[in-house]
Amino acid sequence: GYRAKRDANGQLIWNDDEPIKPNSNYEYKLSQHPGLKEYCEENDIKLDENFLNLFDDNIKIKITRNAEDGTACFYAENRVNISPKIRRGKEKIIYHELGHALDNYHNLWLDDEVDSLMKKYKNKWKSDGYKELIILDNKWKIENETLTKRMLNKEDIGDEKVYVSAFADTLMSIHQGVGAGHDKSYFKDKRNRNAEFIAHSFENKYIGNPYFEKVAPELYNDMINLVESLIIKYKL
Repeated sequence: GYRAKRDANGQLIWNDDEPIKPNSNYEYKLSQHPGLKEYCEENDIKLDENFLNLFDDNIKIKITRNAEDGTACFYAENRVNISPKIRRGKEKIIYHELGHALDNYHNLWLDDEVDSLMKKYKNKWKSDGYKELIILDNKWKIENETLTKRMLNKEDIGDEKVYVSAFADTLMSIHQGVGAGHDKSYFKDKRNRNAEFIAHSFENKYIGNPYFEKVAPELYNDMINLVESLIIKYKL
């Protein structure tokens, strides 16, 4: 998700007093950003160069790593914070939050193609009385419960739970009566709905989501096609 800090009056404020490490500033093109490289090296992550190349020299992003802010993209500050508390999905979260940053820079959330795709599925699910949507909602809940039990039994589930959560959040971005991942109040804002849908689309395109692809292959592929279309349209 994304957040911006606000003062007591609700006004957006800049985090000028936050201690910034030398490698956490705006001077670097993303692909050469020491803060990002450091994180990737620590976690044995190799990001897709095609994804990094979507960020041209004009997109300057500050990358910070503190527990207080959680893992989020702060639009007003053009900053991505990666919490040191992350245990799972350490690679996926990079594509998600940097996807938010790219969306913010180009205002992708305003694109009609994003609205059109989300409405396509809203209308499709409505046309059969939401039967398909209810099935999808029940599937992720059952899978999530199964994975929770496996975790309690000390099984290594890798990033499986992260994949399921991403699917649930995507469902909720389209229809707020199902899924999980954010408060319903968060998704009352169209920007938030579209932003999360776009961020999950970048995940599907650049790291993939086996669970998502298995349970909703048409939506999964449409989201990848959306990213490919936006790349061409905005010359990313």
